Amino acid sequence: MTRLRARMMKRFRLRRDRRGMTLVELLVGMIVIATAAVGTTIAFHSAYGSLAEQRRRMRANDLLRNEMEKWTGRIHITSVFPGERELQQATVWEEVLIDPRGPGDADDIWGEVRRQPIKKMDVEDSPQNPDFYEVSVLIRWWEPAKTPDGSPVQITQELTSFWLKSQ
Repeated sequence: MTRLRARMMKRFRLRRDRRGMTLVELLVGMIVIATAAVGTTIAFHSAYGSLAEQRRRMRANDLLRNEMEKWTGRIHITSVFPGERELQQATVWEEVLIDPRGPGDADDIWGEVRRQPIKKMDVEDSPQNPDFYEVSVLIRWWEPAKTPDGSPVQITQELTSFWLKSQ
């Protein structure tokens, strides 16, 4: 019985020729994993920043379309067409919320939207006078700085539409 026991103990005992990991190998492995984790975190952070910027641009486009629809509806419903003094001048900048960020409004991104003066566009040798009207709406806002010591960047977008006067 002791022989059997001795063989079993010998079999399950850690052999001297079988080596484990050294501390240096363990540290090298941890450095490789940490480098990959940091790279992945930086990539996600960068992608999230780009996504937030694109979301603000899409919101600005929605606000531009809303402003254009407001003026289109006003002109078509009331049959008021350029010639009125109000339509020949640009509107004042109206403040709009571009990106609500977090609780409170301290870190929200606000912008301004306005309509440019409506222009009459004539094509030479055309019986209709004017041929069409150009309506342009602008929006502007300031993107937050990408670095702590940088300054905010102003972004401006414009939406232009052409209207025909109904006969």
